[in-house]
Amino acid sequence: MVFSRRVRFWPGIPALLLGLGCLALPCRAASVGDDTDKVRKEALELERSGQWARACDLYWQLLKSDRDQANLKEHYQVCVRHVQQLRRHRDPAFRQAIVHCRFAQALDVYVEVLAKVQASYVDRDKVDLPILFRYGLQELRFALEDPAFVQENLAAVDADRVRAFALRIDDWPSRLSGMDEARKQAQAVAQAALLDLGLPPAVVILELTCGACNGLDEYTAWLNPGQFREVQASLHTDSVNGAPSVEDVQLLGEGIGYCKLTTFHDSTVQELRDAILQLQTQGMRVLILDLRGNPGGLFKVAVQSSRLFLSDGVIVFTQSRLPEFNETHRSRNADALGMPLVVLVDGETASAAEVLAGALKENRRATLVGQTTFGKGSIQCVVPLEKIPAGIRITVAKFYSPANYPYSGHGVTPNNGMEFTDRTAQLNAALQEAQQLAMMLPPEP
Repeated sequence: MVFSRRVRFWPGIPALLLGLGCLALPCRAASVGDDTDKVRKEALELERSGQWARACDLYWQLLKSDRDQANLKEHYQVCVRHVQQLRRHRDPAFRQAIVHCRFAQALDVYVEVLAKVQASYVDRDKVDLPILFRYGLQELRFALEDPAFVQENLAAVDADRVRAFALRIDDWPSRLSGMDEARKQAQAVAQAALLDLGLPPAVVILELTCGACNGLDEYTAWLNPGQFREVQASLHTDSVNGAPSVEDVQLLGEGIGYCKLTTFHDSTVQELRDAILQLQTQGMRVLILDLRGNPGGLFKVAVQSSRLFLSDGVIVFTQSRLPEFNETHRSRNADALGMPLVVLVDGETASAAEVLAGALKENRRATLVGQTTFGKGSIQCVVPLEKIPAGIRITVAKFYSPANYPYSGHGVTPNNGMEFTDRTAQLNAALQEAQQLAMMLPPEP
């Protein structure tokens, strides 16, 4: 199976939507704080009214402050699937592909996607054929409830007939013993939709195909041809066209250096080295590394950044069904930087940034200040399809802290025992911690 060579983290749906050019999102909501019930009610109202992108944003804010609520995660993922579906239906390239896609070809694509998901997805128990088939039926049901899809494909069909068919697929048998039977059942659904609604078979099969991806988690997704090209390009242009990943390099006080790390791409380690050297020439003895709002980036760069500060120790464990992603990542760097570290984190510190924060914390190399991080503990790769120029972004691994603690749904907690929600208070607390560390250092010669 062919994967993209670079392993990249996708932190959450807001970044996914912006990165893939989906629907425009509103400005990022303020911290949920004490208004949790109000925000939850607003998110539910937005979901019920079909304002999926705005509902996603609010559920994402709620999950930042409470990662363990399964009910929130379910609502969030449903909204994510609807946003992905809306993007797909509005993509001219996708609609053109349907026009030119033969029924047999669509079935071939469906079987290919099922096979690749079954072979690569990190959780074996979530990719049984009946489960994937059911996800596809859910995707078709979502489409039949979408006014834009109905207008595009079923404008001349009586609404009662559409509703009746939607109810019919709710009870469709999904006991599948093998890939041939999955293909036959998908074909039967498509033929029934053609007979009952006049819906083109390729439309139905591609909905079943996309659902088999999008139902697994909020990061696994079908990629239209245009999306596939965009994602592939982004994996190879981070260091060429991307903005600097290290910003705001300065001294905050005598001997206290500060720099903000915004993402992880190919030049990040060198940028960090340059920033630290600059601060050292100005007399820095303690460094505050700000990871707040850092959504992640390239996995290998997160590991390399950890090695920059760690002379020895486990950085992260990755667990996967694929041997190339099942590994213990360690540091053995006799030349590691040795200055005391304070790391700022918050609820938007995610994925690759959590790898660095967790490695520094659990190896007792840094003191963490701020808020518990987002808790995005999985790795995605892009898998190209053979039958059409499209692909799948698929979760292939989960990662764990040096103490074998799962990041997913939990995040990395700060050391100080109290979480600071105000950004100014966070920085002040980090500065106080850095000043205490500086006082413990021996006098300079």
